[in-house]
Amino acid sequence: MDDKIRSNKRRENMCQTERIAHRNTVSVSTVFILMSLLLFLISTTTRAEENLLLILDGSGSMWGRVNGQPKIVIAKDVVGKIVAESSGELSMGLMVYGHRRKGDCSDLEMRVPVGGVKSQVAGSFLSVMPKGKTPLAASLEMAAAQLNSKENKTTIVLVSDGLETCKGDPCTVAAQLKQQGHKLIIHTVGFDVNNKAAEQLACIAQAGGGQYFTADDSSSLEEALKSVETSVATAEPVKVEVTEKPQVAQIETSSTTGSKKIKLAGPATVILQPASWVSLPKYWKLVEAESGEERGRSTEQQMRIRPGEYQIVWRQAEHGYGDVPLTAVVNAVSGKKTTVAIDTGIELYVPDAIKKPRWWGLGEVGTAKPLFQFGKGLGPHVVPAGDYELLWRQTEHDNNTALLGKVEIRAGSLNQIVADSGVDVQVGSWVDTPSPYAIQLVDSQDRVVAHGRKYGPQLAPSGAYRLIFRLTEHDHNDIEWGEVTITEHGFTAVKLDSGIIFTHQKGARPPYRVIFVNLDTGKEVVSQNSWKSLPLPPGRYQIDWWESQHNSSRQTLVEEFDLETGVAAELEL
Repeated sequence: MDDKIRSNKRRENMCQTERIAHRNTVSVSTVFILMSLLLFLISTTTRAEENLLLILDGSGSMWGRVNGQPKIVIAKDVVGKIVAESSGELSMGLMVYGHRRKGDCSDLEMRVPVGGVKSQVAGSFLSVMPKGKTPLAASLEMAAAQLNSKENKTTIVLVSDGLETCKGDPCTVAAQLKQQGHKLIIHTVGFDVNNKAAEQLACIAQAGGGQYFTADDSSSLEEALKSVETSVATAEPVKVEVTEKPQVAQIETSSTTGSKKIKLAGPATVILQPASWVSLPKYWKLVEAESGEERGRSTEQQMRIRPGEYQIVWRQAEHGYGDVPLTAVVNAVSGKKTTVAIDTGIELYVPDAIKKPRWWGLGEVGTAKPLFQFGKGLGPHVVPAGDYELLWRQTEHDNNTALLGKVEIRAGSLNQIVADSGVDVQVGSWVDTPSPYAIQLVDSQDRVVAHGRKYGPQLAPSGAYRLIFRLTEHDHNDIEWGEVTITEHGFTAVKLDSGIIFTHQKGARPPYRVIFVNLDTGKEVVSQNSWKSLPLPPGRYQIDWWESQHNSSRQTLVEEFDLETGVAAELEL
């Protein structure tokens, strides 16, 4: 094995790679091949009595592309596959860093504590949206704190696409963890990393007693896999070297007889290439990919800027719109022009009967936290590709934010989304309250997906729900009207056309309470200090009467009566 690997080495120009080679590094080709290697590691280096902790990169630079595809998309796809193919008895955990906040070095989350099952790990990583920095040292420290109580050995696989960006020293931390007697092995994985990042990740692996893997050369993949397999079987360390990575000259020099000339890196030029449906924004910014710090702003189609890795932040208009961070990482190179396509967006279509909203937007899947908000205009709007929850806020005060379902925004196109499902609440002409306090749709998990204070149509996602109706805030309680099924397209009519009309002498005070007890379910509907006509679902009821809160007691007025659909019963009091 060692002879085969040594015969395939480049002996020239080993200046940088010699420093990495003695750290037992392995070079493999693409991210897909790399993650296949991870699967091998997971299946062979973790026995039944051992734990596995994945530490995955959620930093902003994970929006960078490998073979035209965002690294985070590749990672989600492949991690899901390797977790699914791992042993069902494997004790696993998942930590993610840099995925919740820009520029926050404390953005670390143990999404699945060690001891979890693979379905938890796979599902938890799917919702990660890269945003922030790369706190490698802090992630190792957090992992050690999590594993401190574990008696069995733990294999850590740390995945990163770059250097530590939070002023930590992850190599030293890894060495300290081993010196402190933690029962762990640390493998590191590099996604499309430069030489400095490769050296740091290799150092972490060496200090942690593990191996470093980087996406570079496909020819050594099979030999590397066999080498790792042999290492596991014989408990011998892997003895392989690394193929040299190309060197990037930062400063070129030239000399004359009298002086030395140096060439310093000048500005780069970033040029926007908008699709035909895109109009130039109020302004756009270039921000550091991980810290989110603004480095340049322009109202023109191009910008000159210091070389580096950036993300574009798009602000379509001053009012009614927020900043939209576009996820693609722009690599601005000194003296060169980098063209960035602005061609991913959304345009929303709703029925004509639906009034323009206060705002609508896209939210985080799972939490519905708003990510991008737009004013009354339905588009088109520039947004980054990804999976989102479609949000709709009809009015500022009379509605909550309706969750209209999950949408996929595909890169490189204007995604035309149709939202044409919902409920149309119709009320009997005898109802004398022009607007109810609340009409809600509640799903099987007791989540309110739509809430309004108007009769008529309102948008809602397809599905089965319970419709909750409340006539007033203080004088009535919630009424569970019944089950409502909303189809994928179209509005389901719900008729609130059965109920009670109170008749009374002019000027008479209403009783403290009139209580309608459903004899089939036991649920009570209360009308308190009110003569307002009361919509009531069809059913068998008992009517109780409570004249005064303090000077009387509850008594039964009508032992049983049937209320049919479309019937308004007059109750003379």
